[in-house]
Parts: sequence; C-alpha cells; structure tokens
Amino acid sequence: MLVEKALKSDEQLVEEIRAGDRGSLQDLYERYEYYVYSIAAGVCHQNCDAESVTVTVFWQLWKRPQSYDPARGSVRLFLFLLARSRSLVLVGREFNLGVNLLVASDEIRNRQGQRRAARPATAASQGSIERQLRISVEELPGELSL
Repeated sequence: MLVEKALKSDEQLVEEIRAGDRGSLQDLYERYEYYVYSIAAGVCHQNCDAESVTVTVFWQLWKRPQSYDPARGSVRLFLFLLARSRSLVLVGREFNLGVNLLVASDEIRNRQGQRRAARPATAASQGSIERQLRISVEELPGELSL
C-alpha cells in the first residue's frame, strides 16, 4: 500500500532548512526552481546567467535561512524577489564591465593617437631605416665566407 507524503507548507520547509535539513531545501527547490529560473531568464536573457542566479538564490536560502522573514511576505515572494534582485545585480555587473571595456578601449586608442601625433617624425624615420636596411642587405655579396 502506497503512503502519500504529506505536502509541507513553504514555511515549514524553511523552518526545517533553518534546522539544517537538506531534504527540505531539495523539496523547496523542486517546488520553485522553474519559477525562479524563469524570472532570472526574463531579466538576464541568457540561460547560463539564469542558471547561476537560480543556484545562488537557493544557496543563499541554505546559507542564511534567517534572511526570510515571514512578516514581510510568503516564501514564494521572497524567492521571486531574490531571483529578480540577483538577476539585476548580475546584469548590472555585466553592463558595467562592457562599459568599462569600451571606455578603456577608447582611452587606449586616444593615447595611441596622441603618441603618434606627438612623434610624427618617428614613423618617417622608421620607414627610412627600413629602406636603408633593405639597400644594405641587397649590397651584401652573394656568399659570405667565414
């Protein structure tokens, strides 16, 4: 005879997570993983980022279950807001990284342009050195004896 496992409330699962019960974390993960992932994917627009956010949300709940305050809302709302928050942080970091890379590449181009403008004779003298070297190499005898 099959005995059905009674479904625990989200709040009960969080209480058990606070007591260190990994099975309760697994149950909560299975219950909300799809929704947390969907929220993260909607913000991040990349599967790998959404997966990272999903893992981070449940890891944070495991490491700091006291961060959930029942007076502020349901467990589901807590997880969804945490997913959105972590997603926005991740997107913000990636955006800032992209902006910083663009600024850095512009700065490098500007500095290179300033160096070239400050030393116009360098390019001309470089060309003349290469020309002189070519002429000198052509003037070498066909076979050199040591």
